[in-house]
Amino acid sequence: MILLDAADADLIRRWAAEGYLPTFARLEATAVRARVENPFGLYVGAIWPSFYTGVSPARHGRYSFTQLVPGTYRTRAMKRTDVHGTCFWSSLSRAGRRVAVVDVPKAPPAPEPVNGIMVVDWGLHETEVDGGLWTSPPSLAEALAERYGPDPVGVCDLIQGKPDEYARLRERLLRRIDVKARMVRDILEEADWDFVLAGFAETHCAGHQLWHLHAEAEELAAGSPRVAPPDAMRDVYVAADRALGELLEIAGPDTVCLVLASHGFGPYRGGNKIVDDILRAIDGPGSVPGVERRTMEGLRSIWKRCAPLGMKRALITVRQRTWHHVQALLLRREYARRRFFAVPNNDIYGAIRLNLVGREPHGRVRPEDVERVRDELDRELRSVIDLDTGAPAVVRVVMASDYYDRQPGDGLPDLFVQWAGARPIVRVQTARGDVVQGYYPDYRTGDHRDDGGVWITGPGLVGQALERPISIMDFAPTIGALLNVALPGLDGRAVASVTSTHVPSTA
Repeated sequence: MILLDAADADLIRRWAAEGYLPTFARLEATAVRARVENPFGLYVGAIWPSFYTGVSPARHGRYSFTQLVPGTYRTRAMKRTDVHGTCFWSSLSRAGRRVAVVDVPKAPPAPEPVNGIMVVDWGLHETEVDGGLWTSPPSLAEALAERYGPDPVGVCDLIQGKPDEYARLRERLLRRIDVKARMVRDILEEADWDFVLAGFAETHCAGHQLWHLHAEAEELAAGSPRVAPPDAMRDVYVAADRALGELLEIAGPDTVCLVLASHGFGPYRGGNKIVDDILRAIDGPGSVPGVERRTMEGLRSIWKRCAPLGMKRALITVRQRTWHHVQALLLRREYARRRFFAVPNNDIYGAIRLNLVGREPHGRVRPEDVERVRDELDRELRSVIDLDTGAPAVVRVVMASDYYDRQPGDGLPDLFVQWAGARPIVRVQTARGDVVQGYYPDYRTGDHRDDGGVWITGPGLVGQALERPISIMDFAPTIGALLNVALPGLDGRAVASVTSTHVPSTA
């Protein structure tokens, strides 16, 4: 199984049809194909834990880089080990299957030696807060360093926005694809495996940092349809397609092969940087800003005005993980007075926590009033106008319980805010006339989309497009079924059209 982290399935299909991705063109003709459905509203931080545990974010508990600590108004950075549930490859290993697992995003180190090898964080998009290279067996780390060297890319966001830097980032991403492909090729050829799983993160880095170059290339192509201008982001996909073709050829026709493009990309958009200010304005007089908020706004203003762009970009990961923590520390007294407040989440969906009586330390919303407060927030937020476009800023407000079986004491948001449009929302006006303004930091030009895609080939499998999507939680039980290993207690279900035809000895 090959993971292409945050590779956009629509771009893959389009570029395959245009001849840029011959491996995917073959898969489009011969593979079982399906749309992949990711956890609603939480998808960025929850996708990979949902993949490798096979259970919902309400059960495994991971949805963001920073999360609310249940029973408090503060947040903390999430670690790789802060996931409840068992990685399916550990279950395979315990059942005697020989496994090789390389660079699954957000995967924790195995709690026990695996029956085979495991590599965590050799070359991922973003190192976890407790990250760094980890291998099983431990001696593998030295062998990797000797044979392949260190990660050629490092931190994707460590860039100041100069054209030559984007060119160098493109070259580093292409180089890492080549090195990772060689690593996986060697693994495939040097032992007899039941299951090999390898992740490529370069499509993720390219989506965030090279999207504007892709958009510029698209504009040029639209003006001159006979000319195909250079597209650095497409170049990364072309290299990934070439590496994928080599690995599928080595695996051979008698092996079940799964290729997962986890979730997509589009332009940077959304309004999460101002969502808490909008909520405070909606909440009314009881949420008048105190000295803590004025302190926070002062710190934010100083950072915006005085920090060099290079520092802002270099520290984006640290800033993301610490800012919500600082904000929560400063504003916890204010949050105790409010009926609702924003909690960290991905940039596409705003996330709201209700200050619920009996759950939060100073609850103000009674359980019997939740529906009324939800309706109020839906009405007020859908009335917020994006002053840069004159259009509504919010599409809808959704209860988390509509999508998740909530667990007692979980730290999930209570509501999601689905933003409108395809651009950053930085200046809005509420129905009460309050103007809320932030800024677009321009650290990344591309951001995520919800759904992904999967292509599956193997003995007995006939090329077809499945009508129903496959949940990201379905891969664990599907792989377990292919290898005759029961994985009970999962939320996902094995994909019958894949498992019912043939149970091979390898996958």
